[in-house]
Amino acid sequence: MQVIEADPTGLKKRENALYAAMDRIGTDESAVFEALHGLTPKMGAALEQYWKPVMQHKHDLRWWLHDELSGDEEDAAVAYLDGNPALGARYEIAASLHWYGDDVKQIESALRALTTPGQLEKLKNDPGFEAVNKAVQLSLHGTNLDVTNALLAGPRGPRGRAAPQGADR
Repeated sequence: MQVIEADPTGLKKRENALYAAMDRIGTDESAVFEALHGLTPKMGAALEQYWKPVMQHKHDLRWWLHDELSGDEEDAAVAYLDGNPALGARYEIAASLHWYGDDVKQIESALRALTTPGQLEKLKNDPGFEAVNKAVQLSLHGTNLDVTNALLAGPRGPRGRAAPQGADR
């Protein structure tokens, strides 16, 4: 995953990705989340400022997110836009679990996006994450569950011990 910086070029890339994901028949939720991953509160505010006046959209970005998403997906997008990646990941993971099949790629993407030290711990300490994680543990099996649990365990150091989050592998 490549995090797009909050300079005008980065804002344009995020805006283009968001617009392409939402201005179509059937929203590409994964593309929306990927465009919002890695935002800080200031970067999210800058993206919102950039969205309407610079790009001359008729509606603001939050209107678009509300119009195109609902439930956990909308909550994830708004949390990411607000610069709260742990809460966004919780909602993104919850939105990835379905009775007809789970979006494992989206679950992994949400967990891999937690790159700043402390974000993974913040997710795991979120009171609402316990229920989401329980649903994940019951729903996923085999390699999908193993990979998800490895991502939840965090990076490992050279001797198999937990490395500080954000440390090189």
